[in-house]
Amino acid sequence: MARAIGKSSQYVIVYSGASEVMHTSSYEHHVRIGDGELTFQPIRSVEGFENVFRFTVINALSTFKRILEEYRPGELTAFRRKYTEKWQKEFINFPKITVKAETTRI
Repeated sequence: MARAIGKSSQYVIVYSGASEVMHTSSYEHHVRIGDGELTFQPIRSVEGFENVFRFTVINALSTFKRILEEYRPGELTAFRRKYTEKWQKEFINFPKITVKAETTRI
C-alpha cells in the first residue's frame, strides 16, 4: 500500500524502527552485556515520546490537509486558521517529559 502511494521509504523508516522497539523483537534496546555485568533497561518507557508525538501529529495534519486538497479544497482556509488559532501554540509548547528509568544490573 505504501508503494502504491509513493511512500515506501517513509514506511521503511517509520515501521522498521518503531516495530522493533514496540514489539521488543530486538533485545538490544533492553539488555546490555559487558564489563562483567548484565544490564536490563525497562521494556516500557515514555522516553522519546515527544518525538513520536510530534511525528504522529505532523503526519496526521499532512494527511488531513492532502485529503482536503483533493476532496474539500474550499475548507483549506478554515483548516489553516483553526491550526494557527487553536493547535499551533500547544504543539510548539509541548511539555518536557523527564524520564527516571531504573536500570537493573547483575
